[in-house]
Amino acid sequence: MKTSPTKRRIVFVVLGACALFAVAVIAFWPGEKEPEYQGKKLSEWCEIRAMTDGTSDQSESAKAIRHIGTNALPFLMRWIGYDGFTLRPLRNKLSIHFPVLRYHQNLSAKEKRHLELRTYASFAFRDLGDMAKPVVPQLTRLFYEPKISSGATAAAVALAQLANSGLPTFPILREALTNANPNIRLRAVQSLFFIEGHRRAVNRAVINAMQDPVFVIRRLATNKFEMVARGSTNGVSPDQK
Repeated sequence: MKTSPTKRRIVFVVLGACALFAVAVIAFWPGEKEPEYQGKKLSEWCEIRAMTDGTSDQSESAKAIRHIGTNALPFLMRWIGYDGFTLRPLRNKLSIHFPVLRYHQNLSAKEKRHLELRTYASFAFRDLGDMAKPVVPQLTRLFYEPKISSGATAAAVALAQLANSGLPTFPILREALTNANPNIRLRAVQSLFFIEGHRRAVNRAVINAMQDPVFVIRRLATNKFEMVARGSTNGVSPDQK
């Protein structure tokens, strides 16, 4: 028995409507609730931590992030790993030599917010310390992303902040300075600006990076060296241990 064209069209319309309904449900279904502390969401505390409280481990924001604890990890990793936008292929190749090209992108408000959350999240790892041990392998894999990736750079900062908290993540960054991939070496040098301990090792790493064949890496390492020479509080002194 043959089905009439009218009935077939009705079936297709119904199936199409069901598919659209399913997509809408998935798109608008509420996700996992962001943890809160004293009336502020984790993202708010991370923003305060990064933009206002700096390196103060006794600030209200630092205490809030520690209080949220391991419940923060899924959100921090999601924010760091978000990669909803990419550079154009040619710009991707050129930006290793001309970093200014990375920032001349037309980003939507959503993309800009994700970039902000990524930055804030990388600093929050300092306060989690040992609680962040389970995600160190994931951060390391993201850090070693071979292509240019702001998520990988945020992972480098997160590993640096974990080193500041006492976790043994500095060797991961130090070893990456001799990696064959210039993208990985570049973000490894960037991470040195956030390391507060390992003074002599950081100094040696900076001096070695000043001999890198890639101009951008040499320039960045030189900037760090000049910070040391000026006695910057963010730099390191050659006679410090």
